[in-house]
Amino acid sequence: MAILDKQGGNYRILRDGVSALIYPSTLLLEKPELCIYTSAEITTKIWIKGITSVRKEWIVEMAHDFLGKCQIKLDNI
Repeated sequence: MAILDKQGGNYRILRDGVSALIYPSTLLLEKPELCIYTSAEITTKIWIKGITSVRKEWIVEMAHDFLGKCQIKLDNI
């Protein structure tokens, strides 16, 4: 799961706070504020693929255990 960093335009992976980019061939109408992804490819950068936009409320309701392990907290959104 990743959150859009509005200052830099990249994403921050919630679990460990590292910066990531959406894979170049991904087609989106707009950058989602919060997303889940199916895979990450690590080159000189971290690229996330298989993006699905999600709402903060969905994650709070469905993923309590996961949120407790994250470096970045959704309260900061």
